[in-house]
Amino acid sequence: MTDKKVAKNVEATESKTQATPTSSESTVTDIDNDKTQADLNRSISKKVPVKSLEGQCIKDRYLLESKIGSGGMSDIYRAKDLLLERAGIKDGYIAIKVLQPEFVKQPEALQLLMKEADKTRRLSHPNIIRLYDVDSDGDIHFLIMEYLDGETLDQIIKRSKPKGLKLKGAIKLLEQISAALTYAHQQGIVHTDLKPANIILTRNGHIKLLDFGVAQAVQVNQDQYSADSNQLTSVNGGYTPAYASPQLLEGSAPSFKDDVFSFACLAYELLTSKHPYDRLPANKAKEQKKTTKKPSHLNASQWKCLQKALHLDDKDRTQDISTIIKSFSANPWPKVALAAGFVGSIGVASWFTYQQHLELDSIQAELAKRVAHSEFIEGLTQIPSNQFLNQLQDLDTITATEKQGLLRAHGPALIESYEKKVDQALNDGEHEYPNYPKAEKLLNEILDFYPDSHILTKQAITVTRGKQAAIQALDERLHASLRKGNYDRTGSGIFYLLEELKYIDNNYRPIPTSIESKVYQKQFNSAMKSHDVSKLESLIDVGNVFFSKTESVAELLALGQQLKQAITELSAYSKQISEGQELDYPYQAATVFYKDSFETLTSKVSATTQVSSMDKLYKEVETLSQDLPDNFPPLISIRKAMADKYLNLADILLKKRKVKTANRVMKRANELISSTNI
Repeated sequence: MTDKKVAKNVEATESKTQATPTSSESTVTDIDNDKTQADLNRSISKKVPVKSLEGQCIKDRYLLESKIGSGGMSDIYRAKDLLLERAGIKDGYIAIKVLQPEFVKQPEALQLLMKEADKTRRLSHPNIIRLYDVDSDGDIHFLIMEYLDGETLDQIIKRSKPKGLKLKGAIKLLEQISAALTYAHQQGIVHTDLKPANIILTRNGHIKLLDFGVAQAVQVNQDQYSADSNQLTSVNGGYTPAYASPQLLEGSAPSFKDDVFSFACLAYELLTSKHPYDRLPANKAKEQKKTTKKPSHLNASQWKCLQKALHLDDKDRTQDISTIIKSFSANPWPKVALAAGFVGSIGVASWFTYQQHLELDSIQAELAKRVAHSEFIEGLTQIPSNQFLNQLQDLDTITATEKQGLLRAHGPALIESYEKKVDQALNDGEHEYPNYPKAEKLLNEILDFYPDSHILTKQAITVTRGKQAAIQALDERLHASLRKGNYDRTGSGIFYLLEELKYIDNNYRPIPTSIESKVYQKQFNSAMKSHDVSKLESLIDVGNVFFSKTESVAELLALGQQLKQAITELSAYSKQISEGQELDYPYQAATVFYKDSFETLTSKVSATTQVSSMDKLYKEVETLSQDLPDNFPPLISIRKAMADKYLNLADILLKKRKVKTANRVMKRANELISSTNI
């Protein structure tokens, strides 16, 4: 852990506390006027490095073990309470905030520290960092605060990229933040600097709000969990531009709506891993008329409520934070609301004092609880890795930090296990090609927990490349068969190739080329013309699978389906007649089946100019009519057309004085006319 990095983060989070005035008092202290603040700012800018108090024991009780942060006027130390240690409690750590020596002689600085301490004491809530006491030892003036072991929401947001937390998980955090802010508002205090770096999730899953004028990001592994400072998250006039409302940035007096805006920014960032206005200060976002995009986790009603809370004009902004929580959940954590109301009702005087906190029974009970939890965590490190991963989703009693620690402990075994499973999937032997879907599923499962694993990433790249190569090879074979019109269903034909492609990628869909479509249409027309039922049925199956999205084939398939149905009905009719049954002739089915034949004959009759050609057509029609009833409408129509043609030819023959031939032709015409008079 590097103190410089911690100090940088703590300095970024330390800001002045402001509040809305009540009828009995002003929540802005007397010394927080422009002149006093300017004097303090000048002192801060001129200060020089001072010797650390590490290793020093103050009040013969608090051993300052390590410096874990620095603010504008103070340093934060991780300290051991020797009184607790003498009582047999080894884990009696607290945080000590010490006024830096150069400010000790400035009454306004000391007064500011005391005023801030008094203000924080008024905020006694389970989700707000606790101030136990304020004291001094000679020239050392200090505050005794709760020591927090956990991580900031900044780190949680970074770890949840790129999709953010699920709504259920985010609500668990937001409900606690809301409870703390609601309570502070009930006391007439506005936070004014709510941001991820000022909120800690402890190891036991509790949210703690910092920096109500005094608290800092005090925790172990500070440099691992603290937010990186940058231009957009630096403190500006006591506020952090990326989270402050436009009204605060423009110099307006703080109001509860400012915290609503900051809370909404925080909620949006938890759900999306992104700042609603791309980390642009709100006043700049207002000038540029920036808009926000709905998080995918929220429905329309939930988004409408959050969007209103993010409104850059405070007159259109949501009035209170609880409205947002209620829109997110139908059961917005009533226990916390009850606790907040209870704390608010009993007032400052009845909250646990620091001396009560030292009561041995309470401390021992807490210690026993921690020991039991530690043993539980230790047990999780000993179970088989695959069993741990199966239980992980149900372990809602462990914190995110503990979860990461357990994943690190089981990491080597789990990664090796999944590496073997992926290899097995790629060599299952059930298909010609590896089981890429199963391999991808396994890799996605484990990469969710170990996204930075070089071994898994390399294996995932190999699987992706192999899958793409397999799809390309199979796709080329499939299209080669379609171009040749090879629709064989056996062996390694197109249906086998399609099955393999879908096995590799279930979303694969064949897209025939224009040439492949023309080859198919040619075969289909030939089968219809020859009334080849078997081939037609096969081609219909091929069309439905491979050409159903091709517009030019779609109409052909519709005709083919009709023809197939007609053939089925005619076949059934013929079979039943041969068995001696008396049935009505299926005229409609026959019309569909013979449609192409009669259209072709009609065209030939119209174009014929020779008697010999007409005689050939006559024989063709008579052969066709043997399977049809005489009253079949298409048959009657073609016979009438042929009779008219014969009469025309007879007139021509008579004019040429070919009487004998003309008489024969007229006789044929009369026979045709007689056959149509049914």
